[in-house]
Amino acid sequence: MVCQKGDKIVGFLRAVASDLIKTKRTALRWIVLTVPFLYGGFIAWYSGYWGGNSKPIVTVHEVFFQAGGIMIPLAISLLAGLLCSAEEQAGNFQGMLTGAVGRSCMYVSKLVMLISILAVLIIGSTAVLAVATIGNHSFVPQIFFFSSLLTILGALPLCVLY
Repeated sequence: MVCQKGDKIVGFLRAVASDLIKTKRTALRWIVLTVPFLYGGFIAWYSGYWGGNSKPIVTVHEVFFQAGGIMIPLAISLLAGLLCSAEEQAGNFQGMLTGAVGRSCMYVSKLVMLISILAVLIIGSTAVLAVATIGNHSFVPQIFFFSSLLTILGALPLCVLY
């Protein structure tokens, strides 16, 4: 790890735990809980798996990841802003600037939070879509989850920039 002061692993874990506590009464937790169901459910509804003629699975894959590819930069900027807002509400950045752990450790903890929230959103919406299309015999969930992993890996540079 890149933490500088004290025990590196313990400092990093404390920073992540404090970030989790700071998001306790924010919209961030509601976003993480509702967006996968809304997005996966919307794609399943649009594809016709709930109440109608279903589209080919290739079209579902295209629609799911093209729409997700458009929304991921917006989601990353929104999530980074909400994490920053939680830090400000917790004490006007005093914990970050004068904390017991180094600034690099705080940056890495924020980065890990952002990446983990993004991964939960992407994999959660893929899982909702997989459950919705459970009766389709041409549906291969491994392809969707592998594409989700590639999407997360592709979003890492954008997470670092924010």
